[in-house]
Amino acid sequence: MLRPPDRGGTEDLRVSLAIALTRNPSGVLSLTGPNLSIEQVCTVPFIEPDEKTIREHKLKVKAALRQVTSEALSSKKQDCLKAIAK
Repeated sequence: MLRPPDRGGTEDLRVSLAIALTRNPSGVLSLTGPNLSIEQVCTVPFIEPDEKTIREHKLKVKAALRQVTSEALSSKKQDCLKAIAK
């Protein structure tokens, strides 16, 4: 019997990946696809963050994405930059 997905666990995974994006952008981008969109990980993962927290996270993501040089991830990198700029 299949169990319904654990929504809390799924959200925890997305938050963890959004944070991990600042440390391992290639690894996180490589996990995105039909079941995990760029928009779900290229976001500010904090509940009710202040402007400073938002700005700092976005800067960390942009800096980390500059380290992604793989041609295979180029499109995902650009999509992530667009998503984090929103």
